[in-house]
Amino acid sequence: REGIYDDDIKRCTYTYLEAFKKRIPFEMEYKLRRYDGEYRWVYDKGVPLFSKNGVFEGYIGSCTDINDRKLAEEKLLEITTMQTAILDSANHSIISTTSEGIIKSFNSAAEEWLGYKSDEVINKATPEIFHDPEEIKKRAQELSLELEKNIEPGLEALVGKARQRRSDEHEWTYIRKDGTSFPVLLSVTTLRNPAGDITGFLGIGTDITKRKIAEELGKRYRFIVESITDLISFIGNDYTYQAVNDSWRRTFLRNHEEATEKKIGDIWGQDVF
Repeated sequence: REGIYDDDIKRCTYTYLEAFKKRIPFEMEYKLRRYDGEYRWVYDKGVPLFSKNGVFEGYIGSCTDINDRKLAEEKLLEITTMQTAILDSANHSIISTTSEGIIKSFNSAAEEWLGYKSDEVINKATPEIFHDPEEIKKRAQELSLELEKNIEPGLEALVGKARQRRSDEHEWTYIRKDGTSFPVLLSVTTLRNPAGDITGFLGIGTDITKRKIAEELGKRYRFIVESITDLISFIGNDYTYQAVNDSWRRTFLRNHEEATEKKIGDIWGQDVF
């Protein structure tokens, strides 16, 4: 016990005594004080020693300095914890996979949006379970033409473009665990090792439900405005025409390009305004 770090004494003593009682091997890691007073991590291993007659005679052990490894592990844990916190605080679904498409990470937003817990999909599923099969089939056809190679419906429809080191940002319909769906803008990139080999894929999704609703409302609004027989124009704070309806264009015999993004004075003359 001499030299063992105070917080490790109880655990180490228990490990050793239990092994001693049962005459079995033991191993443990703890901090041990060096000659200069510095505590360093060590790996302690012991195996029971028996005589030819089977009489227990004690232990033969070894102690290895593993301080550098433990410090590296602590640093890695710190970095991993920070990365996890960043990923979980992001307002995007962030999903990484192996090169074969098996999900390896699944952040909090992905859990909330899709209704799956991470342990339901990590090492068990591919992102295909979140996608509409018909959309995947259509995307495979589009990529086959774009990349001039046959893309089979499936994982390659999701990662085939990124695999070619090309930017891939595409709108998809994500399907939740309960069967409901919502639109996302999905950006897919490759993960590569220092040698440039693909080790996996990373997909970052943005929920574009509100944008889609706004676009639909905008279409309906424009339809209503274009259908009205009254002359309607929208003028910005800088006295520039932002939009005019069909009745306005027909009345003043001007097309869309001739009217919009021009100031009132440019169209009617400075003396008018």
